[in-house]
Amino acid sequence: MKILGVDQSYSSSGLVVFDTEINDVIHFELFKTNKVDDIFKRAWMISHHILGICKDMEIDKVAIEGLAFGMRGDATRDLAGLQFAIVMQLKYVGNLEVVIVSPKSLKLFATKSGKADKQQMIDSVPTDILDKFKASGAKKTTGLADIVDAYYLAKYLVPNAPKIE
Repeated sequence: MKILGVDQSYSSSGLVVFDTEINDVIHFELFKTNKVDDIFKRAWMISHHILGICKDMEIDKVAIEGLAFGMRGDATRDLAGLQFAIVMQLKYVGNLEVVIVSPKSLKLFATKSGKADKQQMIDSVPTDILDKFKASGAKKTTGLADIVDAYYLAKYLVPNAPKIE
């Protein structure tokens, strides 16, 4: 089974494909959009790109990070719109199963703490996987945390993966 983890963002979406048959990451990337474009075009570009990965790599399931309910301001509305665009594209155009994972559940799964910060998430990744991510040029300030979140989102859907709810 191939699972896509999506840490959605208008500026830098982390995308990781995990293949359960070989128990390894087979694709990862940061997908960035141009801030000059309006959010509607950017949401379309992101959702279209993600659907393309699903088709090209024959993805079976997708895990996407849910919204942080503690956030406030216009950015939360924009992110809700992005999530809506991605989920609609994947479910109703791609006919894919999409699972929305809450940020707290994701952090618990990755670190055993629902309040883990970005560094704790990064520190919890197996060394060989983290080395792959870093070899691509990703750093903590340039999307590494986005890729790490996407990695754990994909791993979250691996059958029989232990979860703490």
